[in-house]
Amino acid sequence: MRLTDEQCDVLSKTGNLLVLGGPGSGKTTVGLLKARAVISRGMAEHTTVLFLSFSHSAIFQIQQAAKINLTSLERKHLAVHTFHSFCWEVLRAHGALLGLKVPLTVIPPEEERIARTMDSNWDNNRRELATRSGRVVFDLFAPL
Repeated sequence: MRLTDEQCDVLSKTGNLLVLGGPGSGKTTVGLLKARAVISRGMAEHTTVLFLSFSHSAIFQIQQAAKINLTSLERKHLAVHTFHSFCWEVLRAHGALLGLKVPLTVIPPEEERIARTMDSNWDNNRRELATRSGRVVFDLFAPL
């Protein structure tokens, strides 16, 4: 695979980067090559390179590309998540530090719709529900 000048430029940069581009422009490939470069320089045993995306399909594509472009040892230092799954992991691991009752559980969307229709102050009460009972609605994952 031949990289463009722009892709090579991204690979040569240090620090955090935001790579923008349209579908098929090579963002995933460049991101994985960048991850491989960071990993090959050496990482502590329990550290990872984090890939975040909004969509499950993008996560699947990143995981499939990682199988092609990275060794199994390199993939052990790679974490691939949707934004919400990443936030959920952080909440489950550290929710008690926020004053949330643990263990946390997710309120299913159907149950939330019913609660919203029955509780005129639902937007305020849902946060209290997480603190009091450990039950969290999906759209509070990131704000919490």
